[in-house]
Amino acid sequence: MMSTRNFKKPRRDMALSAAAGPLSNLLLAIVFCGLLKIYTLFLPDLFINTFGNEVLSNIVGYTYVFLYYGVSLNITLAVFNLLPAPPFDGSRVLFAFLPDRHYFAIMKYERIIMFIVLIAIATGKLALPFSLITDGIIYGMKWIIGLIL
Repeated sequence: MMSTRNFKKPRRDMALSAAAGPLSNLLLAIVFCGLLKIYTLFLPDLFINTFGNEVLSNIVGYTYVFLYYGVSLNITLAVFNLLPAPPFDGSRVLFAFLPDRHYFAIMKYERIIMFIVLIAIATGKLALPFSLITDGIIYGMKWIIGLIL
């Protein structure tokens, strides 16, 4: 739990600090995506130069997988943390915009909401929405970075 003692405006500042986690995941995903794009530009040359050398060929393949999972995992973490349900960061961002009356009504049921969300995750009910959002963000990020590079 985050300490709000030093915040001048606790709800606003808590929303800003909660948004920092998903934003850092998105920035990391952008870095990995850029590295992946640069890597794939040189990938044919790397495979030609490592032809017949199994160790170097494995390193090239593992590096590609590492960069791809760097993008995928960071996007998934950002989407997961932006769920607008307590205790995820997305709820702290959402609550900054809610009137006090609605904020306290939702916070009364924070543990129940968390339990329901965890059950939905465990049973796979959120898998399709997560994958659609994550895949859409990855596709958009690759498209934008493709325009830049």
